[in-house]
Amino acid sequence: MGEQLRIHVYRRLDNRLEGLPDDSPRALELHNERRDALVEALDGRPDFRVLDWGETKDTESHELVDVVIDIITSPAVTAFASAAFTWLATQIKEAASDLAVDGIKGLVRRLLPQQKRRRIQDFEIELSNGVRVTVYPHDDHAEVRVSTTPDSVNISFADISDNE
Repeated sequence: MGEQLRIHVYRRLDNRLEGLPDDSPRALELHNERRDALVEALDGRPDFRVLDWGETKDTESHELVDVVIDIITSPAVTAFASAAFTWLATQIKEAASDLAVDGIKGLVRRLLPQQKRRRIQDFEIELSNGVRVTVYPHDDHAEVRVSTTPDSVNISFADISDNE
């Protein structure tokens, strides 16, 4: 068994902006959109194994779902050399194993395009030791918050894209 990570992923809340309740067909549509995005990003990967989809594939709408991932091998993103991911690795390297650092980078790289396509909202990756990496979407960039201690570090990346 590798390193386990827990991912908390919010669905888009457009139904609320449209004046519709969380048990409406629109909320279920948004829940299903998130499900499809997560399955596309995470299912059948040679470097990750989904241990628990949580309520991701439920037939009722949920605002937040938790997915448990097992990192089997170091993802190919180790060679990925953007300043944003170098910064991210620097922030968490003392609090997490190399496998966990690579796994977090790989998950962020897989989930950012889904966030950019507006299929998911914020997401947070949590290690068993309490380290958390939270990614918030903005129109032109993603804001990443790393919490390794009671104090957290924030940075905004305008240059993170799915083409890097």
